[in-house]
Amino acid sequence: MTSALLALSALGYWASAISFHYNLFHRKQRDWTQWLRILLGSHALHSVALLVLTMQLKHFPVRSMPEVMAVLGWALIALYAILGRRWKVDALGGIAAPAAAVLTTFATFTLGHETPHSYRGAWFGLHVSSLVASYAAFCLAAFCSLLYFIQSRRLKEKKLHTAFLLPSLNTLDRVAFRFILVGFPLLVVGMVSGTQMPGWSWTWDPKETLVALTGAVYVVYLHARVVAGWQGQRMNMILLLAFLCVLVSLLAPGRSHGY
Repeated sequence: MTSALLALSALGYWASAISFHYNLFHRKQRDWTQWLRILLGSHALHSVALLVLTMQLKHFPVRSMPEVMAVLGWALIALYAILGRRWKVDALGGIAAPAAAVLTTFATFTLGHETPHSYRGAWFGLHVSSLVASYAAFCLAAFCSLLYFIQSRRLKEKKLHTAFLLPSLNTLDRVAFRFILVGFPLLVVGMVSGTQMPGWSWTWDPKETLVALTGAVYVVYLHARVVAGWQGQRMNMILLLAFLCVLVSLLAPGRSHGY
């Protein structure tokens, strides 16, 4: 049942992504209503799937890579629905939808095929959940940066008939910064709670090292933004570099983590 619900939600995410593409490139007016309904409906199915999975496993599903991917896809759309729409960047869902679809599709076909991690306890749950939520926020910040460069190119090429479909450069730059302000404290909570797990010690584990490096890149971003006052293209380039670190740290194997 869980796989079926995840598959249906993934199909909905793909459908909303296609609808967004059509609205963005084949229409002359902004109309996100249809794909937003599909996206939010798919997220509701996704929520039910995670609830059923939690009941089946008798623990929050964060003990294997497929489980983490399913939760990350859910968190991505949840943050977009709560914050992205509030901050007037509806177009951001056009990238969040296919990203969630990829994550959910992966979870659908791999769930149950990996050995769950042996860690238990509140510290482990807080550790992984905080990191997943922070990575979702970082993804949305990077998607804002991607839209920033797309919009910048359209304006330079004077494609004004499509430029109005996306938020302004200032809006995208500002919202990306806000997502970092959401994600960075969660990253810190995830890193600190990880050190509180029984038997933890620093061993230069690849995943732990990469997560620390990712945090360092975001510290550079925040310093440049808050202290040096950088804005615009340079800051969004740093965010895309930081997002690359997020992907590598997420997918890299870890000796102690197992995923």
